[in-house]
Amino acid sequence: MLSGFDLSRNQEGVWGIGFTTGRELALGGSVSFTGEKVPEYYEVPPQTWQGELYNLGPEYEVCLLAGTDFLMGISLELGIGISFQQRVHIATAEVPEGRLAPQRAAVLPNGYQVWERYFTFQGRLSLALEGGALDLGYHSRRGWVVGISLEF
Repeated sequence: MLSGFDLSRNQEGVWGIGFTTGRELALGGSVSFTGEKVPEYYEVPPQTWQGELYNLGPEYEVCLLAGTDFLMGISLELGIGISFQQRVHIATAEVPEGRLAPQRAAVLPNGYQVWERYFTFQGRLSLALEGGALDLGYHSRRGWVVGISLEF
């Protein structure tokens, strides 16, 4: 049984929700609430420099899952997918003391936005219950996942 809904919270405290729909073969997706407060920056084309990385908004994923019953009431589901995360790269540069008076000028660092892509995999065990199932699994980007599957 693959149709379901799950909730996760990874080691960094980031919450995510996911869903799947289908039987032996299913389509799914998830959203992880990874957005951070991004400091102001001056937008430039993508560069190769050392700097700080910030997640801008949620991370989205689409996936394909396949499942099979292997013990009475227990099924195994495996999936692969791709996640998309918009990130901001901001250069780190220090202004020497005394060069600019803070009350007279503000210097914004250079930065740019890009969409990062990550291949994902997941595995889940489901225990059949009346009208649904209880799920426990692991997702390569979201960590441990618990959920409920409903039969409809």
